[in-house]
Amino acid sequence: MNIQNLIIQTTGFILLKLITLITGKKRYSPVNGRKITVMHVILTLDMAGMEHVVYNLTKNLNKDIFEVTIVVILRRGPLAAEVEKHGIKVISAKRMLRFVPLIYPYELIRLIRKIKPDIIHSHSGCWHYSPLAARLCNVPVTIHTEHGRIFPETKSLIFCDRLYFRFTNKLVTVSEYLTSYMQEVVKLDSRKIIQIENGVDTEQFTSHERRTTSDDYTIGIVARLEPVKDHLTLINAFAEVIKIVPDCKLLIIGNGSQKQNIEEQIQMLKLSDKVLLLGERKDIPELLSIMDIFVLSSLTEGTSLTLLEAMASGKPVVATNVGGNAKVVIDNETGFLVPPGEPSIMAEKIIKLLKDRNLINEMGTKGRNRVLEHFSLDKMVNAYEKLYLNCLNGINI
Repeated sequence: MNIQNLIIQTTGFILLKLITLITGKKRYSPVNGRKITVMHVILTLDMAGMEHVVYNLTKNLNKDIFEVTIVVILRRGPLAAEVEKHGIKVISAKRMLRFVPLIYPYELIRLIRKIKPDIIHSHSGCWHYSPLAARLCNVPVTIHTEHGRIFPETKSLIFCDRLYFRFTNKLVTVSEYLTSYMQEVVKLDSRKIIQIENGVDTEQFTSHERRTTSDDYTIGIVARLEPVKDHLTLINAFAEVIKIVPDCKLLIIGNGSQKQNIEEQIQMLKLSDKVLLLGERKDIPELLSIMDIFVLSSLTEGTSLTLLEAMASGKPVVATNVGGNAKVVIDNETGFLVPPGEPSIMAEKIIKLLKDRNLINEMGTKGRNRVLEHFSLDKMVNAYEKLYLNCLNGINI
């Protein structure tokens, strides 16, 4: 963050202190038997991990207790229509000036005054709008979920984290790594931090019987085509894999700013007949079912939803040992953890699996059982419902 943004954030902090003195502790009236209104604030509803978490959470909240609205800051995205099929309103915030919302998020304020939510729940990328808007409108509860970070952060960003945290009732982290970072590096009060790991619909992602006679193999990745996902390392690793196991294909599912760079890397390594770029897809369960191995080459992660989906589908995984991946993948049991940016080591682990069909089956089964036990969608939804109710009741959890 440059000095101009830092000045703006500091100005916002001073303004917020003045507003706090004026508004005092005034709050909306108690719920009194009516449904609890929850407003989720997110940048987009694109086809990506965080957005799918919000989609799965909002559509599965108890509709007898909660009424949900989603506000998107940048654009609707393809998941918006899917969300609306479940009776959830999706509202696009009107275009806001570049810097003014950092001090006075006027469009969010307008929407809050119209909807009158009991809870504002923001997600990564929206923390600098929501707490300020919530305080200006005297919303009873403000919650923020941090889904992942690109490290390391600058001192100015850490300063801003501390600023937003002051006006947030609860900060939710999705992995132990993020929890430790927020407590030990950003120095946030652990009493206001709660860890709720992402969960997947284990009925949607089911284990399929594996082939035992076919000699060809399919490796896959589902991830945005962005630098943080580091597809180039995977492609370099795959180039080494097919030297040992030539009857193998790589499926790359997703879209993003790195598509051209990825295409050029594929062409340079003469892998065009082996690597398929499938773009954004809605049939992820079906695509996972045809994979033998799932690979995640990210440079950083929270709790990767696609990693959980692959394991729920009974797939062994080779994933970089970053962020929350080590909590999801048990090394040498449900898959392999490898250092980021090391294609040779990644290739070595992929080859080890490809040479042992029994190991593929064994690790895949253990991975699915792990997701069933620790990362179910029901467990995640129940944890958020409990958080909402406890925050409204003033219970410090």
